Amino acid sequence: GTLTIYNIMADNCRFSFVPPAGFAVGADKSLRQITLKIPDKVSISMQITTSYIGGLPDGEALKNSVLQKYRGSAALQSTACFTGGGKGWLIDVKRVLDGDSSLITRHVFVPWPSGTVEFVFSTNSEDFETQRNVFGNLLNSFHIEPFQNKPAITSN
Repeated sequence: GTLTIYNIMADNCRFSFVPPAGFAVGADKSLRQITLKIPDKVSISMQITTSYIGGLPDGEALKNSVLQKYRGSAALQSTACFTGGGKGWLIDVKRVLDGDSSLITRHVFVPWPSGTVEFVFSTNSEDFETQRNVFGNLLNSFHIEPFQNKPAITSN
């Protein structure tokens, strides 16, 4: 079979990952963001930011920043996590949408030398347990490597 690997170059780093099968992949270069979706089921975004240069703040500060984005949400967990790109921090929040419908969103922050890579995974509460494994596989495939432009080869 064929294995697709995406490579993103930014600020002398190569960010690579294997997208989940069946997901549509989009990119917004101006935001430095990749979006992976199965419409009306699950959404994953990965944004390369210059936030938190020099390392992540403590978990409580990250949790508070996520909760500010989703007024009225409840934090389900906030803990260290591991990706193929190194140690990060994970925050799960639950938001009630309308009536008895709810959405669980998992934010994962992974430091890199010039900032943070922020992953955001969202799905309805009923699908969270099965879809979180898909997200976990994406995080395990994620890697950060130094990248230097090599000079062109010339001959005399």
